[in-house]
Amino acid sequence: MSKYIKYENLDFRINNSVFYSNSISISLQSNIAPVLLSDGSLLRYAPENTVVGSLSCEFFLTGNIPSYIFPNSDSESPINCSFGGIAIENCYLKNMSFSVADYKPIVMKVDFDWFGRINSTNSTLRLNSIPSNSSRNVPLTGLAHSNFSYLIDTNKSFGFDEIFNFSYSEQCDRLPFFEIGETIPFRVAKTNKIKNVSVEGNIVTKNNLTQIDGTNTYSELYIKDYENNLLNILNISGKLENRSINIQSEGILQSNLSITQRIAPLRNTLWVNL
Repeated sequence: MSKYIKYENLDFRINNSVFYSNSISISLQSNIAPVLLSDGSLLRYAPENTVVGSLSCEFFLTGNIPSYIFPNSDSESPINCSFGGIAIENCYLKNMSFSVADYKPIVMKVDFDWFGRINSTNSTLRLNSIPSNSSRNVPLTGLAHSNFSYLIDTNKSFGFDEIFNFSYSEQCDRLPFFEIGETIPFRVAKTNKIKNVSVEGNIVTKNNLTQIDGTNTYSELYIKDYENNLLNILNISGKLENRSINIQSEGILQSNLSITQRIAPLRNTLWVNL
């Protein structure tokens, strides 16, 4: 008889904290390449790099955003993730993003690289029953929502009288360092750290909209829950990189713009014992 794992039998945890996820996926890349002889015949396939995994998930934001969910933080420490009887250690966050639009809860998307192994058990057996004292499926409180969240154009560079929706993201590249003979890195550094904000609004208050070259922007993003409690304040100080203007029949003139803030990479020193 076939066995199936239902969605309601799963929970997703980051560092052992439950996140109310609606999408989870993992994949592996072997990084092997053919080794050819001088006559063009195939000798064998050999690895060019270690096995690298990816983990992506989307979850409803509840409460404050944990510090380990910010790719641009100073911490390079790995994160542990688990779901459905599968545990993945040594996950390294590289992307975080979410959008704020009318009448919608805020859903956060995160992407990890991971190095190492998956520890799994027979989840079809372990997840048939849920303990009565389990923390899963408790009443959802502190749900971040667009009804009270907002973005402030601090230095009035957007040119919008009203903001319709916006999105926020942070990303970085992860650079692994290995000891000879090891397949798990001893450090996965952060480089090319970037923040992005995309905003859609109307055009009322700004002249010379085509002059965006080098325009500095300063904005603050306030995330609140459905009860109007403040959860997080995020800020971005970057350059206005592009703007588009559009109108549709029976619509109003709208503009989209994007802002990018590039953050200096970490300058940690690697100590070597001689």
